[in-house]
Amino acid sequence: MNTHAPRSISIPLDRLATAVFCTAAACYVFISFRRAQQTQRSVRRLEQEECFHISSAKKHAGDSEANATIAENTSNEVIPASSVGPSRPDAVVKGKNAARSKMYEEMAVELGAKGLDSRAVKSAQALFGGLDSEWPGVWPMPYPLPFPSVRLVVLPLDGGQFSKDPALAMAAAALSAEVMKVLTMAGYRNYVNPRSSMHASMFYLSHPNDIRPDTSCIDGGDRFKNGAVAVPDAQALEAERETVHRIISTLPKVTLEVERALFTSGGTLLVLFKDIKSVFKESCTVDIMRKKFRNGFPGAPSKQPTTLIHSTLLRVLADQIPVSTLEKVTQVCSLWTSKNRGLRYTSDRAWLVHEKTFSNLEGDKFTFKFQE
Repeated sequence: MNTHAPRSISIPLDRLATAVFCTAAACYVFISFRRAQQTQRSVRRLEQEECFHISSAKKHAGDSEANATIAENTSNEVIPASSVGPSRPDAVVKGKNAARSKMYEEMAVELGAKGLDSRAVKSAQALFGGLDSEWPGVWPMPYPLPFPSVRLVVLPLDGGQFSKDPALAMAAAALSAEVMKVLTMAGYRNYVNPRSSMHASMFYLSHPNDIRPDTSCIDGGDRFKNGAVAVPDAQALEAERETVHRIISTLPKVTLEVERALFTSGGTLLVLFKDIKSVFKESCTVDIMRKKFRNGFPGAPSKQPTTLIHSTLLRVLADQIPVSTLEKVTQVCSLWTSKNRGLRYTSDRAWLVHEKTFSNLEGDKFTFKFQE
């Protein structure tokens, strides 16, 4: 029998090292690509949530918005208190608030005409945890994005135990409790924003479905880098804080007036406001503020709240609710509106929020005071 010793194969070390490196690099690129795909799918899932009650209202209010367009002061010059309009709104403020009232009325009619928008509610369900639990409680989920991808400016509506103006937050909390009772007793899950999270959104520097790593660039900067969602660097975040401070410090305190409470077809409980003060008798303070933000952050998302001034108090997370239950909720809103329409709240500060969790302001907050 002939036996042959196995032949050894000799591979130069430099070629072996090159092969190992190329394999590792290919694996890294593939993993990064898959991670980017997963992130993009999560972002697209958030797109449909894009304040569905806002987009629905805008659909009805397009003509009103165009007719209500007004010249607005957009400079960074300090606005002296003497130039702020009187408590009785002037003609321009009345016109702007009339457009708001028209929008709010159309939003109210939509629920009665169409009922609950099950697709909008299902979209919101993806943003909450606990829906499959035996317990009734649910909670908002962290954004599937690197921190701080979501950044926005809001007016806080509750100053905590030291608040000088707690009436609105107390009334809003009572409304939430009544609506929650109706929904919970009927067996429908819902999420209530705590008082500490009550706010009115003014402007998005970066939205979960429209990431803007650099708001100083007209295109908002590169959304993805090295296969992952890009985040703003420390210099960009500092520049944003400085710009927000510069804008807020030029404006007087904002006074909001309750127009109504409303349960929308998208399943959200809102308090809707008017802005009763004018600046230079050209426009409402909120409208001037939003215009300044638009000019100060050219790379911010194009889709922003314009006419609407609202605070979201509660979200229902059941996509099928009978008309009888919706009517009970609407009755609660109507009763609350009859008692609280005209209630005013003056905000002496704004928050820049780096938000970690959907819709409840959890994250880093930076406080900026309006002009005294």
